[in-house]
Amino acid sequence: MGVQSSVEDLNEVTKRAKISIPAGEVNGEVGEELTKVARKAVVKGFRVGKVPRHIVEKMYGERVRHDVVNKLVNRSVQELISEHKLEVVGMPKIEDLSFEPGADVTFSAILSIFPSPQIKGYEKFEVQVPKHEVLDAQVDEVLQEVRKSRANVVKVEGRSQVQSGDVIDALVQVVVEGESPARPEQVAIGLGEGQLPEEVEQGLLGMEVGSSREITVVMQGDHVSPKYRGKQAVYNVELKGISEKILPELNDEFAKDVQGEVQTVLELKLDIRKRLEQEQERLANEVAREKVLEQLLTDNPFMVPQVLLDEEIRMILIKEGLLDPTKHDVSRVPVDVFREKLNPVAEKRIKISIIVDTIGSNEDLQASEEDLNDYASRMAGYSGLDIESVKKYLLGKEKRSDTVLEVTRNKVLDFLLNRTTIEYVEPPVEASDQNPSDD
Repeated sequence: MGVQSSVEDLNEVTKRAKISIPAGEVNGEVGEELTKVARKAVVKGFRVGKVPRHIVEKMYGERVRHDVVNKLVNRSVQELISEHKLEVVGMPKIEDLSFEPGADVTFSAILSIFPSPQIKGYEKFEVQVPKHEVLDAQVDEVLQEVRKSRANVVKVEGRSQVQSGDVIDALVQVVVEGESPARPEQVAIGLGEGQLPEEVEQGLLGMEVGSSREITVVMQGDHVSPKYRGKQAVYNVELKGISEKILPELNDEFAKDVQGEVQTVLELKLDIRKRLEQEQERLANEVAREKVLEQLLTDNPFMVPQVLLDEEIRMILIKEGLLDPTKHDVSRVPVDVFREKLNPVAEKRIKISIIVDTIGSNEDLQASEEDLNDYASRMAGYSGLDIESVKKYLLGKEKRSDTVLEVTRNKVLDFLLNRTTIEYVEPPVEASDQNPSDD
């Protein structure tokens, strides 16, 4: 009689396999391994390969038996997974292992199964999206930013104190709490452009050319580098000079210089408005997609094994800069302490991916070569890089599977959006925007 096994469902994503390996099979494997060991065993008083069997068994028997049992356990689990065509994620958890000499080896294996939900209710959707009209003030704001980007920077004459909007030429050293002092750098910084924390910019106002100032701030919680968030930083600033930006005159010549396809300021404003409206439409579609996905999540509840959640949590920690894959074997890093906070985020991400992938499979939606080339072309346009270089990177051996997956998922999202009726509604009025009630 060979290996005996049975499988039971603990829940929709967890199974328990009970396996029994006959003692004869175990003993046979142990015997073969002991024979191999005996050929090479080095024991004082005996020539290599001539050590009596009972001595070999006494010296190496227990270790060999453990090794054989581990091998047979792993093999029998893999054979069961293959036999039952199970899509297992993570490592099986072995429980209740018993391997007494002369007895069958018995154990249980807890298996986490990749979810395979039956997704329903994606024939049509109706969602409401806030309507945002492009205002003249928004067009003017973009136009002003364009003028600023083409401004001439000239040295300030007749004034030595820093004012808002100046461009300062300074030697700046930043000392962050717990870090070695950075080397001072000569920089040109436009005040009011977000290059420095607001507290630092405020601290620079009124500063005299040739003077030095020390400004202490606490790094914001949304700082681009997670390791700096909440830490104290000291900015040592030595002011070398101040300049100001002289904006170009807003006329038809400026308009033609900015956008070669327009002839007048009016045409430039219309072009800016069109681009803003396209961006508003893109954002509205993003909101609609989010609402469609939320509806699919609500209508199609299913479980996700913790092992998958842990993998996603590790990806979140890597993205946040809290886990360095170049310094750690990420798969072995325990994430128990992060589960309470990050499990809901990880679960939503995984469920959305599974729902989208399942719909893609149901509808036979796959990224074609044309789709992949169009995607690479768009990425080249966004990055300003050569299209052939971008294609080589995105569609090369290492990145192609990731690119195919992303393009396919975008294709599914477009498929869902095409089945969506969007109703544009007035955005809710903020409390501060409401007129006070009359008493």
